[in-house]
Amino acid sequence: MDKIYNRIAEYSCRNNLFQQGESILVGVSGGADSIFLLHALCQLKERFSLQIAAVHIHHGIRGGEADRDQEFTQKFAERLGIACYLFHEDVPCRAKEWEMSVEEAGRAVRYQCFEKLRQRLGFDWIAVAHNRNDQAETILLQLLRGSGLRGLGGIRAKRDRVIRPLLFLERAEIEAALQKEGLGYCEDATNSGDAYARNRIRNHVLPYLQEQLQPAAVDHIARAGEQLQGIMDYIGQQSRAVAKRNVKKGMHSCKIECAVLLEQAPVIQGEILLQMMEELVRKRKDITSRHIAALQKLAAGETGKKIMLPYHLMAEKTYTTLEIFLTGEGKRQGQSPTWEQGVAVRPGDSFCIPAADTGQKWTVWFERCGRGEILPEELKNHCTKCFDYAKMDSMPVFRYPAPGDYLWLDRDGRKKKLSRIFIDDKLPLSRRERLIVLAQGPHVLWIPELNRSSVYFYVTSQTDEILCARIHTHKA
Repeated sequence: MDKIYNRIAEYSCRNNLFQQGESILVGVSGGADSIFLLHALCQLKERFSLQIAAVHIHHGIRGGEADRDQEFTQKFAERLGIACYLFHEDVPCRAKEWEMSVEEAGRAVRYQCFEKLRQRLGFDWIAVAHNRNDQAETILLQLLRGSGLRGLGGIRAKRDRVIRPLLFLERAEIEAALQKEGLGYCEDATNSGDAYARNRIRNHVLPYLQEQLQPAAVDHIARAGEQLQGIMDYIGQQSRAVAKRNVKKGMHSCKIECAVLLEQAPVIQGEILLQMMEELVRKRKDITSRHIAALQKLAAGETGKKIMLPYHLMAEKTYTTLEIFLTGEGKRQGQSPTWEQGVAVRPGDSFCIPAADTGQKWTVWFERCGRGEILPEELKNHCTKCFDYAKMDSMPVFRYPAPGDYLWLDRDGRKKKLSRIFIDDKLPLSRRERLIVLAQGPHVLWIPELNRSSVYFYVTSQTDEILCARIHTHKA
């Protein structure tokens, strides 16, 4: 059994999933994959000086079976001597509220809970138990949905704060390892049904491919996805460079000169168009290759033509440009951020930040880029704010100030409470409460209205990756 744990350790090191002395929160459903993941990381705990904790989400569905999974997970974590944190969520209710399927809502709820707990505990990583079969299923599902090349790359071993140490193992290997270790697990009855498209691929399509065409189908499909990930990383870098120079961004629109777009290779065109849409709606799941092809045709076609796109987007060909914009419904859905709860920032996001007591507003666009992609003068430009991405334990949020908030004043770590800064700046109480700040926990990165930012996140010569905020001011 040591061999499989060594393989997990090697895969984790090769993909830089975690380092010595770090902490990992493990998502455990009670199923075979997540039980083995938790057990395996506990086997590696001493070797890497890891701190391990488990988290289980009760989805409010499947009745007594879900209760059984929760109890099993708790007892298994107890046997391993680690803490187990529980969430009980009403996923069907969330699905109705968010207008999505129960399956999609369940995934969204899980990752929300994971990240909330990770931040609360101050842990480094969230580990989930996707395996090589999950990878093959995802790639086939994306192919059937008409996804572009990026979607065909499948699941990443590491994305943001989520790691997948079992992504290289096939499900049969995991189940064999559990049997050798004498470890039980819970069976989810819904996995054997065909209610979801993924289940039909898992239960019928992949077994047929393995039995009738190619025994190594899962491995071959997964390897093709991994190769595509590398190719798309390179294409993404090239397309971002073109978009950065040529895409004009407005409050609810993005546009590019058709001549500039059409002179690019088709695959670069597709990535630029995808980035333009994601800039406006911050999601891409329902955008397929069919939509990209329609946009390319529109850019090459007659002036005045329009097409509808997912997420209440519309595109129009003007005399020289292709413009993608939010329709009225899309604007209404996106115009009320819940500053009290906090609005998470991701690369590609854009926000309209209101001033506390004037009519002024700022549109802020975020992008993640390498040190070499930022010009020296941009680091000092008042319309650009740059933060050292590697120093962020989690993605920051825009929110109202909270008790205990502070800024770093200098590189020696001298801090100052936000309340004291407000007093020193003679801000009235009514204005202090309505200022929008960008924060990670109680550490405030930036106060747009006061043009103050934390020295801790300053870009230095050692900085490799940058979270860049580009600012456009709207006068009162």
